Amino acid sequence: MFLKDYELFFVKNTKTVKMICDNCGNDSEHQVFEEPKGIVVGFPLAKKPWLAMKNYYLLCPICKKGGKKINKDQVNALKK
Repeated sequence: MFLKDYELFFVKNTKTVKMICDNCGNDSEHQVFEEPKGIVVGFPLAKKPWLAMKNYYLLCPICKKGGKKINKDQVNALKK
């Protein structure tokens, strides 16, 4: 176990959601991203943690901000 700040990771095989970004105001296809939170178990050189709790967001592809937090049930509904 170690402490490391992980970046947001794109969730593969999920649909995009067309919405207006709260940050930049663009009407675009927002993508689902996950962010590890809390205590993280992994390897120091790994890009993704091995075991962690996660937050999920719909993020604007243009500014990578203006995200809307969503729950795991909503992520599962967006899976292809």
